Amino acid sequence: TPWCLLAMKILFVLFFILNIHSTTSWSAPQISQIGKHHPILLVEKNVNPDNTMVVYTKTDEKCQFDSETNGNKSILFDFYWLMNRKDYKPVHKAIKKEIRKSMQIDKSAKVDANKFTVKLTNLEKVKTDISDPRLTVTSKILEGKCKVEGLIQLGPSDDNAQIRLDSLYTEGRKFPPAVFSVTLKGVNMKTGKPIARTYRAP
Repeated sequence: TPWCLLAMKILFVLFFILNIHSTTSWSAPQISQIGKHHPILLVEKNVNPDNTMVVYTKTDEKCQFDSETNGNKSILFDFYWLMNRKDYKPVHKAIKKEIRKSMQIDKSAKVDANKFTVKLTNLEKVKTDISDPRLTVTSKILEGKCKVEGLIQLGPSDDNAQIRLDSLYTEGRKFPPAVFSVTLKGVNMKTGKPIARTYRAP
């Protein structure tokens, strides 16, 4: 019945949002336009804050980034919208092009079957003691499931802690373009505790 279908949709959305915030080891359900994929982190902003962007990747049946497609950035590292935090929508090519300027696959770093690196260039526009503003995306099989994580190392003010980055929030201006602050949220890999750090423009 229509009511049953509505209830199932609501439960699906709640499951999606709760799991994507809690751990990147969750394997996302099928979205027909994308297929099987792994969310890495959420990208949020002060403009239209209800619309969240999901950054995702794909692996093969061995939990490896496909060596034949790791040169294809649209497969290795891509994005889609959750409009109003629940409805799938593809990202327009022009917007995707701009997002890729702030999240660039590091061509100088080696891409292997279980790791690739992404430069978070917005961190270079704010005051931070992070010496290496790159996200290392890894994949491994854990308890029989493929687990994908995006890891970044914080600076001396945080004892150089390595965190799993779950969301990246940017305060900025659309035109002329400007970044006022960047907030990283995730989990301290050593302590297992949530962590959030905000870095502001000089």
